[in-house]
Amino acid sequence: MSPKKNHQQKANIPVCRMVVGMILCMALLWTPVKETPAEENRSEARYSVDFELFAGRVPDGCGWIIQEGTDINYPVVRGKDNKYYTNHLFSKKYNRAGAIYMDCENDKYFSDKVTWLYGHGCAEDSLFRSLALYMEQSYLNEHPSFFLLTPRGDYQVDIFAGLCDAGAKTGWPGPQQFASGRDFEEYVAGIRAKSAIQASVQVQWGDRLLVLSTCGHGRADRYVVFGKVRPLPRAVKGRIEVSKIKMDALESVSKIVTIPGRGEMQYYAQNDPIWERMRYEASKSSKLRRYGEGGCGPAAVAIVLANLATDSQLLELTAYTHKDNGFTFCPCSVNQFYCNRTHLPYKIKTPQEMRRYLPIVTASFATGNNRWSDKSRTMEYGTGTSFMKLVADICQLEFSAARSLDKALDTLAAGGLAVVVSIGYDSPFTRKGHYFVLAHADEEHLYFLDPLLRDHYDKTDRKGLLTVLEPGVLRADKADINRILLYGYYMFKRQ
Repeated sequence: MSPKKNHQQKANIPVCRMVVGMILCMALLWTPVKETPAEENRSEARYSVDFELFAGRVPDGCGWIIQEGTDINYPVVRGKDNKYYTNHLFSKKYNRAGAIYMDCENDKYFSDKVTWLYGHGCAEDSLFRSLALYMEQSYLNEHPSFFLLTPRGDYQVDIFAGLCDAGAKTGWPGPQQFASGRDFEEYVAGIRAKSAIQASVQVQWGDRLLVLSTCGHGRADRYVVFGKVRPLPRAVKGRIEVSKIKMDALESVSKIVTIPGRGEMQYYAQNDPIWERMRYEASKSSKLRRYGEGGCGPAAVAIVLANLATDSQLLELTAYTHKDNGFTFCPCSVNQFYCNRTHLPYKIKTPQEMRRYLPIVTASFATGNNRWSDKSRTMEYGTGTSFMKLVADICQLEFSAARSLDKALDTLAAGGLAVVVSIGYDSPFTRKGHYFVLAHADEEHLYFLDPLLRDHYDKTDRKGLLTVLEPGVLRADKADINRILLYGYYMFKRQ
């Protein structure tokens, strides 16, 4: 190359740069305004997973996916092959519903360029049944992303394509390998070309993809949704624990009630829909008694604790459990003994959780989950009373027991409450042993909170001794005290 030509090239460089700059400026000026990309819609991960608890209950667990406004809220597992978890739950219990599982050839830390997750999508209760809805643009507009939570970090996955593999003639796709950025971009372009939906999510070399797929495999259409993975900072506070969302969303019939002469009080129903079907048994019990049928004892104690103890005093109960992980329960059982292993347990952590689920906490304590291994829940006689003094001591409340109504009235006058038991076939409450709370007394009447929530007592109160002021709140005449068949008083008051 001659010196002259070289000089000419150098002289032209600034001109070229200027022209390119002008073109870029014009392009920016004339580019139409687009909607904000999905990847700018989130600034932090609002959800969390208790991965310590997760590791103990999900042997092959590697993460969790959740999508707002849908049923997708599941742990993610990875097996030794791509068949085991088609008919096993995340707990490894056999179940045709299967689990959400990662392709066995993918890295469990989601570090591959493309990570595949599979789940059933045909039946009404299939875990990935909503993927078929991504064949409609309107569904994408309503559900543009989901979250991936892992022990190493949290991510938002912005969906950019969805397609159907009719008949699912191919097997599991498996992770893809790319020799260059061009190969990756051609792969993404091919997906977009076949997609039934369109999204403004920008995908480029260096991005990681997460793919949700129904497992099909020759038996049905396979629906596949592609998303771009974007790291998110974890929220400092106010995060929602994903395994608790379903339980926390259940509607409760426990409530605030008004006691004439005393005011508002917290009331719990043993037959609250949240826990009435939970098994209420100590370990190694051969019986199958439900909380709604026999949980009057712990429910009555919960009413007392909720109205006398502070948040910090209630949380002290977690320091006196037999199990290191505190109070855990599930829709199956008030304790850790009788879970059917189809879900993760709920672990009490906050004062709000303690107050919402206090009847379950007292029931778990009564079944033996306490430092003394006291099993007040017996095989023969329902629930004993020994756990009452233990929880009173932990919550720094004075406790005493008596057969005298006068002593119970003294406790009420001092601002306390009494758990009362009525026994006998002629009892107006249940015609058998039953615990409830003596909440107040005036010159003529006694006021009770009955944990067994009912509108009336027609079947048991044959003598008309009880008046229902509102479901759960009862009044009786002091003159009828002997006819109510009160057997004992277990009194609590602040120190």
